[in-house]
Formats: sequence, structure tokens, C-alpha cells
Amino acid sequence: MDFLDTYSIKARLFPALVAMAPALSLFLMAGSWTDPGFPEAITAMTIGVLFFAAADLARRAGKHVEARMLKATGGRHENRELTFEDTTIEQATKARYREFLAAQVGIAAPTRESETQDSAAARSFYAACYDYLRLNTYDTEKFRILFNENIAYGYLRNLLGLKPYAIGINIAAALAAWALYKYPPPFASMTDGKLMIQAGLAVWHVLYLSLGVTERSVLAASKRYARQLTFSCETLILNRKV
Repeated sequence: MDFLDTYSIKARLFPALVAMAPALSLFLMAGSWTDPGFPEAITAMTIGVLFFAAADLARRAGKHVEARMLKATGGRHENRELTFEDTTIEQATKARYREFLAAQVGIAAPTRESETQDSAAARSFYAACYDYLRLNTYDTEKFRILFNENIAYGYLRNLLGLKPYAIGINIAAALAAWALYKYPPPFASMTDGKLMIQAGLAVWHVLYLSLGVTERSVLAASKRYARQLTFSCETLILNRKV
């Protein structure tokens, strides 16, 4: 049951549920729920197992997408929010953060000039800073906003990884619904109204995946997380003063 932690449910299981939504809808509408029998019981048990398998697939598919998107940096996020060049955070605030982090990681912070002249050393400093921040922000209560941004990024990343599977499930469910309507078996029922509902869900599902689940949306979520990770310096600085 360790699987059922907040992150796994929201960032892995929820994308799997969204991907499988057309199949779930078809199962619920076509099943005989007034007098459920053996086929419904077996299908329900199978779907329950598939949830966990799909959640694991979501994690692996999301990691694959992330590696592809970040190929230029070796599959790693390159956080630039603390650099002089980046304008995400005000310069005076970044100067305080750099001073604090330099003391924690034991590396001198680069100046504006050295950041340009020795970019490799500057990247090494910023990488060490963000490694420190990630390792010291695991407290999900103290860093609740950061945790929620991480969930939002994980959800979109994993759903983007599942996108091809989700579209395939949608097409298969639509074809199955039409087949059940045209050639109704004794264990299923597909009326005109149910067929329309399934068709409406299929359209909504495709639109959401096409417009809301893109590399652009994943990168935007990644930037929101990185910004909040940088702002976590405020909490860490206050804790050091206590």
C-alpha cells in the first residue's frame, strides 16, 4: 500500500485514469448493473489491477518524455533562475539566495563577469545549489506549494507520456461502443443515449489531450516548479536563523 501516497495518486494514478477514461466510461455504460454477473465481476477486477499497472507505465512513459525533451542537457533540468541573465526573480533577491547557497554548498558564488567568462564553473555552482535545494525540501508540509507544483509537473509529464496510448484507447473504445450498439451481445447494452455520451466523451478526451497536454504545457509546469524551488530559499534561510 506504499503505492498510495499523495504524489503517486495525483501524478501517476490520475494520468492513468485520464488515459483510460473512455474505456472506463464504456465499461460503466455497457455493463449490466441491474443484474451484474460474472463478466462484469471479472472486468472490474481486471480494471483494478490495470490501474496500478497503468500508473507504473505513466511513470516510465513520463520519464521517457522528459529525457527526450531535455536531450540537450542529458535528460536533466538546467535551472537558470539564480543566474544573472535570467529575469524570473528580482536581482537583489537572487543575490541573497546565492550568498546563502554558496555558504551551504561550500562554493564561491559567481559574479556577473565570471558567470560569462567561466560558464562551466558557474553551471557547476548552480547545479550544486539546486541539488542542495531538492535534497532539503522534502518536507511536504513545510514546502506545500513546492510539493503541489511538483505534482502538477509530474501529472502533465506522465500524461504526455501516456498520450499515444490514451488516443489509442479512445479510438478502440469508440469502435467497441459502435460494435456493441450495432451487434448487442446478451451481457451488454448500448442505447442511443449511451452512444451519444460515449461519443461526447471521446471528443472531449481528444480535445483535452491535443490542447492541454503538450510539451509546451509540461515546460511551463516545469518552470513554475523551478521558480518555487528557488523561492524555497526563503524558508531555508529563516530556519537557519531560528
